[in-house]
Order: sequence, then structure tokens, then C-alpha cells
Amino acid sequence: MHVVVARFTAEPGAEDNVAAHLAEMIPHALDEPGCRAYIVNRLEDDPAVFLLYEQYDDADAFAEHGKTQAFNDIVLGKIVPLLKERKREIYALVEPA
Repeated sequence: MHVVVARFTAEPGAEDNVAAHLAEMIPHALDEPGCRAYIVNRLEDDPAVFLLYEQYDDADAFAEHGKTQAFNDIVLGKIVPLLKERKREIYALVEPA
């Protein structure tokens, strides 16, 4: 399992727009083949900070996610221009033996 943890920090004043666009992205991501989870969280102590937890079958499924029309229109087109910072980490799921 390919796990992606992304942390977005919105520009001042853009926090609610980022939240709305992230909510718009959720059903699109979950409809993608190979996407097992797409969970968006907002930091309670700082509403400008968002944590995305995503699970994909493999790295190829994640790569395909980045090629979708929804990703390009919503994430790259609407969200990224509203961000002060964007970080991403890739993990492998530890599963029982």
C-alpha cells in the first residue's frame, strides 16, 4: 500500500476556500481506481493548516491520481494558488505478517 501524507498551509484569508476545494476533491479521488482512502483534516489550533491522508494500491495508482482532470483542475488549479506552503511525504503501510 502506497500512503501519502500531505500538509497544506493556506495563505491568510484563503483558509475557507482551501477547505471548500479540498471537500470538492474528495469524491473525485475516492472514485479513482486504486485510491483506497482520501481523508482531509483541518488543524483545530490553526485552521490554515490541512493534513491529507491518502492510500493507494501502489505508486502507479498514485501517479495516475496526479494525472486526473480533477487533480489538475481542483488541486493544481484552485488549491495550490491559495497555499503558503505544501509538503508531501510518502510511506509504505506496515501490515501484519
